[in-house]
Amino acid sequence: MAKLQILQNKAAKLILDRPWFSSATSALHELGWKPLSNRRFYHRCLYVFKCLNNLVDYDVNFLYNRDIHNHNTRVKNKLRLPRVKRNWGKYKVDYHAISDWNLLDEEITTSDSLSRFISNFLKNCRLYIS
Repeated sequence: MAKLQILQNKAAKLILDRPWFSSATSALHELGWKPLSNRRFYHRCLYVFKCLNNLVDYDVNFLYNRDIHNHNTRVKNKLRLPRVKRNWGKYKVDYHAISDWNLLDEEITTSDSLSRFISNFLKNCRLYIS
């Protein structure tokens, strides 16, 4: 992923005809491109929203923390991360998507439509905007 980000940075500077030692961040900003890590974060959260609201035909069994126990905790409305036996299980898309979803504010996760989710995400999510 780091190599892809370097490639995107080089492409942005090449498109703007900037020298190789110039700032890639300013070139990305001028083109309106988001860093790849932020784009992946957005798309994983969008994937979870679509799965939770049956907008895609993909059978994912997401569990909330409140489904596991009935204690009144701060994280009861968060999704429960799947248990992994090996470290490579943390590299699966579902694991990353759930951990990214749990970083979102409740205002974003309780959106009732796809368009409202996207507008709330872009308005409130500091990880994607910066």
